[in-house]
Amino acid sequence: MYLTASVKFLQAIGVTDFAVYGVQTDGPVVVLPAAILRGEDNSVWLFERLVEKLDISTPVGAWHYATILCRLAQNHAKKLEEKFEKVRDNLVRSLHKGDEVESWTLQRQREKLGHKVKQSRGRQ
Repeated sequence: MYLTASVKFLQAIGVTDFAVYGVQTDGPVVVLPAAILRGEDNSVWLFERLVEKLDISTPVGAWHYATILCRLAQNHAKKLEEKFEKVRDNLVRSLHKGDEVESWTLQRQREKLGHKVKQSRGRQ
């Protein structure tokens, strides 16, 4: 759920087609699930099954985990910065105009969709 919220937040500021990663642990076993929001069809793709498991209790597993995190910090963060630079001016303009960028929050979704939920419950 946090990954979905992360990509929806990025969408709210204008960044789509960018993967975000999470960490799931079960004792010393670590997996790195991912999510991406495709801008062309506005769908969130979650990758949580069949991802590689790393056992960080072993030296090799800890090394692999550390190198993955380093690559994400070095390479992936730069790509996010580049994508953000492309949308920065539009974001600043919309914030100065008072446009909302909080449409991704649960509270805003409830406010926006609340009347529709009440209508659909009344039809049952």
